[in-house]
Amino acid sequence: MHTKIKSFLRNQLVCGVIEVVLLVVWVLLVGKAYLDMNPDMWPSGGQEYFMSLQNQYNWPMLLKCGTCFYWNGFTNGGAPSFIDIHGAWLNPIVMIATFALGVANSGKVVALVGLFIVGLSQLWLGKIFQLSRFSRIWMALLLTASGAVVGRLQMANVPLLLSTAMCMLVIPAVIDLTLNGGFKKAIILGVVLGLAILSGQGYLQIGLFISLLPFLVYLLLGKAPSGTVLIKQNWKYFFCAGILGILIASPLLIPLTHNSSIIDKDSDPLYTSSQPVSYSLLNLVIDDADYYFTNAIKKTPFPYLYINYIGWIPVVLAVWGIAHTPKQYRKMMFGFLFVILVVYLTSSAELFKFLEKQFSVPSFGWIRNPGPIQSLAVPFILILAGFGIDHLLNIQLPKIRMTAEQQENTVGR
Repeated sequence: MHTKIKSFLRNQLVCGVIEVVLLVVWVLLVGKAYLDMNPDMWPSGGQEYFMSLQNQYNWPMLLKCGTCFYWNGFTNGGAPSFIDIHGAWLNPIVMIATFALGVANSGKVVALVGLFIVGLSQLWLGKIFQLSRFSRIWMALLLTASGAVVGRLQMANVPLLLSTAMCMLVIPAVIDLTLNGGFKKAIILGVVLGLAILSGQGYLQIGLFISLLPFLVYLLLGKAPSGTVLIKQNWKYFFCAGILGILIASPLLIPLTHNSSIIDKDSDPLYTSSQPVSYSLLNLVIDDADYYFTNAIKKTPFPYLYINYIGWIPVVLAVWGIAHTPKQYRKMMFGFLFVILVVYLTSSAELFKFLEKQFSVPSFGWIRNPGPIQSLAVPFILILAGFGIDHLLNIQLPKIRMTAEQQENTVGR
């Protein structure tokens, strides 16, 4: 009987189901405030809750008047419905939640689904790098409850959480396709990429593109076991994934491109909301809520732009993991460090300032609040921490061997 139980628990499918169930339970605990389905109640920090969900009213209008839903007339005379990126109404998750529960409650469910997607992305990353089950679960639960994720809900901006979650899901999809290739994985990446584009806001998507594109080139220029350059083997898979992602996101991209000449948006050419890199790194370890409501260390008093807390323990473990990354993942580890650097240079607008000054490119001031982009560094930090945990778990402690020698006394005869 005992052998059967051990065999059952070692089954990969069973273990995967257990991990997902644990994640679901954890998400419900972390997001319990969002389980209240009273449409007259919304979560704390609800300044932007209905503002970020208002374009979802287009779906009820579809049922009422048909083609009139192509025009969103709710604000200032209206605008074409399909060019609004403040919300995420074209994402299928949002669409289904809106039809099933109405606009007011749909945001609560989307927030919970977003938390689940975040944890799932980290479980997937851990699986790709063959981390222990303990490390995978630890990373997933920590990321789900981290300031890098739930901090985006400080103003109840649900689309910002959803875009964070979907962009985090793109990361393991890209790495999986890079390492393993194949059209099946290309389709998965294409679907995830398309849904990420449809998830609203745009800040996280810009940060993801800027940080992952050079990382991807760096990985694909490596040598395959056969000696050929990987980019020659896998470019077709990424091409297919990109085309599929664009097709899925085309209901947003085509109208947005067509109307781009008449679209205007608030900009900040001085990047007043951006916090310098040297300070923004501290957001990983500062858990003082009052601090985030101040202008201390060159930030604005809007916490959702800066909260990125994970604590000292993951940071220390990540440093340990850098020194003890398995040999087969050393190149990947240097890529992770590069991505983390680029993410922070982007979220602090230092990269934009450099490009504008050195190459006289047009201002990136339309990326008015790049701060939330720093969330994308956390999955990479946690993977490094996972390497550190696994190394510590596998350390062979010195063994002390104690033996007793029996001395035989002989008496002269």
